[in-house]
Amino acid sequence: METTQTLFLETIKIHEGKIRNLPYHQKRLERTIHAHYPSADIPELKTHLQSVPTAGIYKCRVLYTDRIQTVTFEHYVPKQVRTFTIIESDIDYAYKYADRSALEALKKDVNTDEIIIQKEGLLTDTSYSNLAFYDGSVWLTPRLPLLEGTMRNRLIEEGRLKEAEIRPKDLDRFCDIALMNAMIEFKVLKNVRIFNSEGRLLFQKEGYSRRNSYGGLLQ
Repeated sequence: METTQTLFLETIKIHEGKIRNLPYHQKRLERTIHAHYPSADIPELKTHLQSVPTAGIYKCRVLYTDRIQTVTFEHYVPKQVRTFTIIESDIDYAYKYADRSALEALKKDVNTDEIIIQKEGLLTDTSYSNLAFYDGSVWLTPRLPLLEGTMRNRLIEEGRLKEAEIRPKDLDRFCDIALMNAMIEFKVLKNVRIFNSEGRLLFQKEGYSRRNSYGGLLQ
């Protein structure tokens, strides 16, 4: 009987015909295939992206197993989020699976725009992005994310983002929060509220803080 292979996903930003952060997507694809198909030949993403949309912002979805299965493009429409609920979960999402049903299930009974997933008392990610918190001098990101995002890895390598253990009780140390993923890159949220699972407000921010001290990270 043939076993169904797990589908993995790379979501790549195409901006005015330019492929964003391709080396970091290639690294993650290689790590994923090595972990699940150790004897497989590693495909080169760039050979599958010879023809891309040249105007506007597109989301490129690359589905793969031990080889590239499909490459599709769709117009990118940003998601607007302002409110978050912290949800405790032991979910495992160390690889970027195409099947997001486990992540979506965590949002089922939540009344806010989005969730922040907490594991063993530590903040990790939202359901679709990495997180960063600004303490007035440096941007910090959770040390143990659910998924090591491509933008997160790039900013850490460039020395513009530092890893730290962050708990819900630490939120009052911070003056800003940002989301990171391949499509939004680094987005500081202008108006944001974070609640715990009981609905208690833990963090609130209106507008930006010290706009010129973001080290070039503010979009």
